[in-house]
Amino acid sequence: MSGPQATILVVDDELVMCKRLEALLTPRDYQVITAANGEEALRQVRQAHPDLILLDVMLSGLDGFEVCRRLKDDPDTRLIPIVIVTVLSDIEHRIRGLEAGADDFLTKPVHRDELLARIRTSLRMKRTIDHKVRTLRQHIQQVADDKALFLSAMSHDLRTQLDAIIGFSEVLQDQAVGRLNEAQEEYINYILMGSMQLLNLINGLIDMSKMETGEASLEQNVFALRPLLAESVSLVQGQAQTHHIRLSLDIAEDVDMAFGDERKVRQVLFNLLSQALKVTPDYGQVGMQARVDTARVFITVWDSGPNIDPEELEGLFEEFRIAQGFVMQTARAGLGLALTKRLVELHGETIVVNSHPEQGTRFTFSLPFAKPEIGVPLETNDGFCDRGMP
Repeated sequence: MSGPQATILVVDDELVMCKRLEALLTPRDYQVITAANGEEALRQVRQAHPDLILLDVMLSGLDGFEVCRRLKDDPDTRLIPIVIVTVLSDIEHRIRGLEAGADDFLTKPVHRDELLARIRTSLRMKRTIDHKVRTLRQHIQQVADDKALFLSAMSHDLRTQLDAIIGFSEVLQDQAVGRLNEAQEEYINYILMGSMQLLNLINGLIDMSKMETGEASLEQNVFALRPLLAESVSLVQGQAQTHHIRLSLDIAEDVDMAFGDERKVRQVLFNLLSQALKVTPDYGQVGMQARVDTARVFITVWDSGPNIDPEELEGLFEEFRIAQGFVMQTARAGLGLALTKRLVELHGETIVVNSHPEQGTRFTFSLPFAKPEIGVPLETNDGFCDRGMP
């Protein structure tokens, strides 16, 4: 035998009414569950996930209007059709029911045939909506899968060609095939710098596509953090010199080893430094600082560019986001910050941003010294973040 065609929750504090509806609906292949008050109704909805709710208004504790409002405010239950069935028939209570989100309103005593017709109509509409929601979700998932596949394939092909450019540029930089004059050395350095930045972007696209498909993983080890910080600053030195931006690196003496995925940490550092340089005006300043606090090292990248508007902070880490406060020659946009946040969170850590007028913007994230048994939440320290600022 097939199961019931639908599950209906009857919410009424009168036992007789619950029994009457159960006797009416059960022979018509509906599964009926009941609740005598508002709190019990909410519990039944969470446990049984009914297809339809017949809801009385005059209940002890939470009344029917409040129950309806809570269910319609919850994304997990708002699509469940609710038919209010009550002795209250005046227009004021009908309006209250509709404003609470009720899909229909019936006045007791309800004619049997009308009630059955309203139930069939409500369930038919729910099945239509459920079908559309399932189809939309499948379409969204297919689009996400296709995008991830495209990004992965495109990034792989680009990286293959870029490896050749970087390799031959390094051969020229080493002057293995002949000496270079001063201008040629400068141009080769620019080619290498741009190629490394492009490679970093491509790696970011690959990482993002893996995260969206749930394939991202970490290769965590203990690694030397101090030389990695210096290398990251050196990598963007050419970009800073082009715009006469002063770069600074301030590492506390006790900063030594960190635990994490070294390649992904390098990606985070490069992204933060590159974004800082993009928004900093010519002759400005960008810096990186690192300090130790208990079992963690806190790394801050700051810039002297314009501050971020407070209303923009919440969405700053969205993909391809452009913060209005950064609209200058360039903008803090694209995948950089979105990927940075995901990479930090993949390590089980947190990244925070502080931005104030006349003080620029500071991004701070943490890394453990060794594999942590108990996580320590990230706490910013304004004294540390300000140290080294102009």
